[in-house]
Amino acid sequence: MTFTSEYMTDAEYFAHPAMNQSGFKPILKSALYYQYRLDEPLQPSHEIGLGKVCHCKFLESEDEFRDRFVFYNLTKGVKTKKCTEFMAKLNKGQEIYTQSMLDTSKNMLKNLDDIELPGHHMREFTGISTMRGFAVKAKADWFDDDGWLWDYKTTSKLDKFEWVIRDFGYDIQAMWYLSVFAELEPKGFKILAQSTTRPHDKRIFEFTPETLMKAQQEIIRGFDLYEQCLESGDWPGRSLEPTLV
Repeated sequence: MTFTSEYMTDAEYFAHPAMNQSGFKPILKSALYYQYRLDEPLQPSHEIGLGKVCHCKFLESEDEFRDRFVFYNLTKGVKTKKCTEFMAKLNKGQEIYTQSMLDTSKNMLKNLDDIELPGHHMREFTGISTMRGFAVKAKADWFDDDGWLWDYKTTSKLDKFEWVIRDFGYDIQAMWYLSVFAELEPKGFKILAQSTTRPHDKRIFEFTPETLMKAQQEIIRGFDLYEQCLESGDWPGRSLEPTLV
């Protein structure tokens, strides 16, 4: 396994040809769904936009925020035709923010004052490695002085975040990151989850060895299917074997 670690902007990171966990996870549903998502990426929602604003302001510099985000006077949602046309005119790597996102993010950041972050060199850093002979990548939010990899999530479902972890495959993300950054010998993976609704409370989630082992088995299953599909050229949908309920 080869490994390199360096700082990349989001634009540089997403332009890098290595596979990331969000691009890999669709194959765990089916090969057909994986191919569909290559052509039809998920569209951003207002909550995703807010999360990106909070993420940048919490972990990066104001200069990075000014370079990356462009103000938009949004009135009817980020999926409107007018907003889509506005976003299409942005420079590569730029994203929008609204006054609502900015106001909410300021309130959220006030409740993160007690979170101790490492120096900037250990935040938002990219790892490039290999799995099963394929180039893979991950961008860690931060790597703390005790050896833990961290990810910061914003959510409207803080009280039910255990279900969010399952629904969004954050266990897969955790195992993926631990594998990519294995040469740094991380102690484990934690998520700092913060509510997007007042009072913007937060919780910390730590992945157990048992959860990570199951996630590793899922990643192996996904790569098995990926390799089979590359070899056969066939990208089938889900099995038609009855599901017991």
